[in-house]
Order: sequence, then structure tokens, then C-alpha cells
Amino acid sequence: YPQALSNLGIIYAKMGRLEESISLFKRALNIDPDDTITLLNLGLAYEELSKSYGQKDLINKAIETYQKVLELDPENAEAKERMSGLKAKGN
Repeated sequence: YPQALSNLGIIYAKMGRLEESISLFKRALNIDPDDTITLLNLGLAYEELSKSYGQKDLINKAIETYQKVLELDPENAEAKERMSGLKAKGN
């Protein structure tokens, strides 16, 4: 059930267990790859994890994920804002 996996991913992210939340979001997206809410949460988790590790590849994954959200939902304001913010920081 993808929504349950996604919801559990949100809970793990709030607990700071970002690697586990990413895994759950990916599992949910394997079932429903066009779920923009789960995609957005995956992007947020990548973005947060990049703050801990400072890895540019995590920032790039966040940007790619936000781009996917915008392909599916071109008016998604949060994805636009977050992607623009990351790109403005030079990523």
C-alpha cells in the first residue's frame, strides 16, 4: 500500500531517520511512480540529508525529484520554490 509506505516515510523523516524515509518513499514510488506527494517528500528528504552530509549528489537528486514533480504537476508551488532555492545556491 503506497500511501502507508509514504506516511511511514514522513514519520521517519520527522524522527531524523532520513535514510530510512528515503527507502520507504522509493518503495512507495515503485508501486505508484506518479504520486507527486511522495515525490515531493522524497525531494525534501534528499535536501535535508544533504544538509547533514553536504553531498552535492544528494542536492542533485533533490533537484531531479522536484523536476519530476513539476513534470507531473507544473503548478506545484513548493517544488518550484525548493528547486529554485537549490539552484540559486549554485547547485
